[in-house]
Amino acid sequence: MRLDTALYRLRTDPLTFLRTNLLAIAGAPQSMATRYFIGYHDMFVGGGTTNEGFKLSNDPMMARSTISGSDGKTSTSVNVHNVRMIPGTEPVDLSDIEAYTLGNGGPDLMVTGQLSGCVFVVRQNGATLTVAHIQPGGTRQSGPMLRQTIRLMGRFGALGRVTHVFGVGREYLTRAHVVGVRTGGAWHLYAQQVASGRGPVTGSVQIV
Repeated sequence: MRLDTALYRLRTDPLTFLRTNLLAIAGAPQSMATRYFIGYHDMFVGGGTTNEGFKLSNDPMMARSTISGSDGKTSTSVNVHNVRMIPGTEPVDLSDIEAYTLGNGGPDLMVTGQLSGCVFVVRQNGATLTVAHIQPGGTRQSGPMLRQTIRLMGRFGALGRVTHVFGVGREYLTRAHVVGVRTGGAWHLYAQQVASGRGPVTGSVQIV
């Protein structure tokens, strides 16, 4: 399908799109509203329901591919909220987690880098979401234990307690890609479970 069609389907029917098409995401190191680029995945693993492969990156060279759509495009740009992964080398106070808020402003899409043991953390407050992407390792617990600790005691400081967690060992087994879509003024989060970074897709779920 064309890249513009892929973005349209991601916005309008995210669960079906993520279940039937790989969407590999290369996260950027800073949380902010920024420009990303989407292109075709040259080496995705198909099979099952995985029909096509796409990749998202803030680097236009990484998004380009040898494949082009019927419109001749090998990549196109899209504005997104990028949520950075907090690496295992950085200290994290789980009672005061670094927050990124998805509200009414800015783009209607959110992306973050691939989860491979990480925990994606959410506080829902009506139509607004506060989120974070935390990597295990270093002085932290392993992925499954980190998920459980955050679920029981995680807070975004004065903003309040975590309401949803998406982590390895429970919500996904190996790897996952998480996206957010704002529709009708409200944010919702979706995840694509994959067997590896190149696919195939094994499922898709709504987190919030």
